[in-house]
Amino acid sequence: MEFNFIFNIEERDKELFFGPLLDTDEFIEIQEGWTMANILVATGIFESLTRARKNGFGGEIPKRIY
Repeated sequence: MEFNFIFNIEERDKELFFGPLLDTDEFIEIQEGWTMANILVATGIFESLTRARKNGFGGEIPKRIY
């Protein structure tokens, strides 16, 4: 499964940046103050923030991923 992670983007801009969109495309909007644990819970990798943190994913979201 693939996810598109967005932060503060207009609904109309999704097609511009991620298009052409399919009905199966899933977007997860990153909220202010989220950590990697929040992202892993939102994607279903972990069922709780506590479990994600216990597995070492409580840190900040990297600013850039190459």
